[in-house]
Amino acid sequence: MVAATRRLEAVPVDQIAEHASQVRAGQVLITIITAFFFAIGWTVGSSWRGVVFCCLAVRYGYRAGARVPVAAPQLEPVRGRPGPGGTFIEE
Repeated sequence: MVAATRRLEAVPVDQIAEHASQVRAGQVLITIITAFFFAIGWTVGSSWRGVVFCCLAVRYGYRAGARVPVAAPQLEPVRGRPGPGGTFIEE
């Protein structure tokens, strides 16, 4: 017990009390609320790609298992030549 008492006497209680008196409760509360919403946003943002990947994997597996033919999209040929600003000039 003597060793524990010596350790407690070595704790700078006055300095801790001084720092604790400078803390503003409103600012701490706002920081905690902000951290909570930040954590929710981070969790949703980081897991969103995983959810999308799983959905696409299920769709691919279904199409492979059910042998659903998937047609490639038909692209229309572009006529003319490139013009200024990415436009096309019809000839």
